[in-house]
Amino acid sequence: LEPDELWKSEMKKRIDANLEELLKDARLTYEQKVDATGPREEERRGELYYDYLQAVQDLRSWARDEYAGALERERKEIEWCRESGAEVPVGFVDEAQKEEQYLMLDAFRRMTEARLGGSRPETDESGVSSAESSVIFTPPQRSESVLSSAESSIIFTPERSVIDEEIRLKAEKHAEQQEEFRRRAEGIKKSVMQRKPTSFSSFSASSFAASATSSQSATPTPTPPVSQMSQEDMMRIFIFHDQQWMRITQLSAFPVLHFGDFPWPLLSFGAPRGVGELGVEGVEGYMFGAFGICREDLQKTKERVREHMKKWSCSERFENVFLKRVPEEGGEREMVRKGAALVVAHLNEILGRF
Repeated sequence: LEPDELWKSEMKKRIDANLEELLKDARLTYEQKVDATGPREEERRGELYYDYLQAVQDLRSWARDEYAGALERERKEIEWCRESGAEVPVGFVDEAQKEEQYLMLDAFRRMTEARLGGSRPETDESGVSSAESSVIFTPPQRSESVLSSAESSIIFTPERSVIDEEIRLKAEKHAEQQEEFRRRAEGIKKSVMQRKPTSFSSFSASSFAASATSSQSATPTPTPPVSQMSQEDMMRIFIFHDQQWMRITQLSAFPVLHFGDFPWPLLSFGAPRGVGELGVEGVEGYMFGAFGICREDLQKTKERVREHMKKWSCSERFENVFLKRVPEEGGEREMVRKGAALVVAHLNEILGRF
């Protein structure tokens, strides 16, 4: 009764795509609320960030439940088909095709309503409509050829254009969101550099998107202690890293990954130059920076540490999704593998202190 792997893969891909859009909306909503706060409302910004993290956790839980529910429904459908003697569907019935059919039906309904609601009433010689001059209005009968032509134009003309327009609008919205994200990243960089010009190495939002190897950087990126960074800057780093995890998961955005593309858990807008800069103090400052802002209880703190450990654990998923895109030349893939293992070791040490 188990669905095939193709079905599982396609279903998970669709749920993950929906989750990504919801996470983007949650992040934009949070940033808008933060922008609306005053310069002295640090406690309010901390509460907003805690709410944002909770929303992210809820959305990811929803995605897991959605996948489990879809899997269970598919198993039930297979079971019903076998019990009734019906043919069990082979392969994956693309949900996108169903959605396109719904769009076509909706387009047909809207076009039908537009034609029925927008038709001009017939008028007599005095210019008064037939509907006004008679209590009962009977529309003129159309010939079968005219009716067939009209129905054909309703059914086959509008759907494709309506669907294409919705796809185009969705693509434009995605591009606008990415551009807005880049602008915000540049704004963060400028504000930090103006306030503490010696605290960070040079940073550009494109440094994460351009797949540039950080091992070739001329100067190391120091990890500033928590006291040198405002709560607002820490919040923005955490959001920036959350966004970067989603971006590097996409093969189309990062066909090749480098050491500097990974959102290493350090309180810095720049990437570390190598494994040697991934010290336990930097990782600890990063993790407790988030918990200090959120005032989370002990159990939630442990959950957050374990969640980070899952991200960096050199599991089969980490190997297949990320490491296989890191070049082996120059030992870069091995450097990423060692860095991830070091982060997990530091997180284990932090978890053992509770």
